[in-house]
Amino acid sequence: LSSSIIIYDQVQGKKKDNLINGSSFLLQPSKSENFNFSIAEALSKHKPIITTKQSSWVSLDKLNIGFFVDSDSKDIINLYHNLSNL
Repeated sequence: LSSSIIIYDQVQGKKKDNLINGSSFLLQPSKSENFNFSIAEALSKHKPIITTKQSSWVSLDKLNIGFFVDSDSKDIINLYHNLSNL
């Protein structure tokens, strides 16, 4: 798993656009995030979102443009593996 996930410090401009465009989906676990610009940016590039049920993005699931998981790391990892194998 660690070989397929890259964590970056803040990126901007073309580098950020290239990272989003080259991604299959955005993984954004959160325990209390209210609004997250990385989710909005990924959605603007038509990337599905994986976030935790504690986030405020309940419409992702309703609109079928993302996935909600419990904040348990096992649930996040299982969904990540399932999506990576599509």
